[in-house]
Amino acid sequence: MATTVSRQDYLEDYEYFMALALLTGQRNTDPDKQVGACIVKDNKVIAVGYSQVLDGRGDDNRHEYHAEIDAIMKVADVHGCTMFVTMFPCNECVKVMIQSGIRHVVYLSENETAENRNVKASGKMLRKENVCCEKYMGGKDPITLTFPNEESTEQTVRNRTPESDYFMAVAVLTAQKSRDPSTQVGACIVRDDKVIVAVGHNQMPNNHNDKYTWVRDTQADDNKYLYVCHAELNAILSSTDVRGCTIYVTLFPCSACAKLVIGAGVKKVFYLSDKYSNTPDTIASREMLEAKNIKLVSFYGRDDPQKETIEIKME
Repeated sequence: MATTVSRQDYLEDYEYFMALALLTGQRNTDPDKQVGACIVKDNKVIAVGYSQVLDGRGDDNRHEYHAEIDAIMKVADVHGCTMFVTMFPCNECVKVMIQSGIRHVVYLSENETAENRNVKASGKMLRKENVCCEKYMGGKDPITLTFPNEESTEQTVRNRTPESDYFMAVAVLTAQKSRDPSTQVGACIVRDDKVIVAVGHNQMPNNHNDKYTWVRDTQADDNKYLYVCHAELNAILSSTDVRGCTIYVTLFPCSACAKLVIGAGVKKVFYLSDKYSNTPDTIASREMLEAKNIKLVSFYGRDDPQKETIEIKME
């Protein structure tokens, strides 16, 4: 029987934001210092950051650039925003958070130096400045990101990097927010300086997923394709400017989304799946993108089985 209702096994916003912070923290190659942060405004991701050593001096904490500051410095205005962070912040980060206007902090784990006077000072400042601070109380089950292994039909990624793995992983994670019962699609838009500017997933208008049908039959008078707003559309409209950016998407764009990609000024498309490559709509999409010299890159360009699955431990 055709499915008419939205799926129930999807990531809620609260769980998604913390999962994104955890995934971002994994960009630090030191497993003992994988702290990530995600800043949210009006239920949309506006910045992410991770802890890193700025000059290779990993033996000295004074050289470490913390996730919270990394995220805040990537966006012009965070007043009134919520920050999801994987570890309770130190006092130096709390100073920046308060002065920049962060009003809500959700943290996953206690700082390993919780009895340290600097960490105690963090809690005191947050309380005195009326910044809401809460421990993450969402789902604890691990989240698995699976990358479908399909043969490439376009130019391959012969220099696939940890950065491209990360950005595609963000798109795959974002897809899990979709309530489409048949196909969850995610997109991640990235500037030339490797900063994420927007994410999106396929959903019904204004995320009203229970007001519309999810029937897949294109011959039906009322089917999902008449209403669903694709991941690319939602990502592009979540940012004020994506000109010159790269979009990472879990499914090759349809012709309608190709027009948006072109009109918005996106210059490169990384795609994970191209399962509809022989359909008239995808052929038209590729023709338009190529005519505008937009680079199309298949994510799979070499065998890399170790990267097929990523697990995010929600603890």
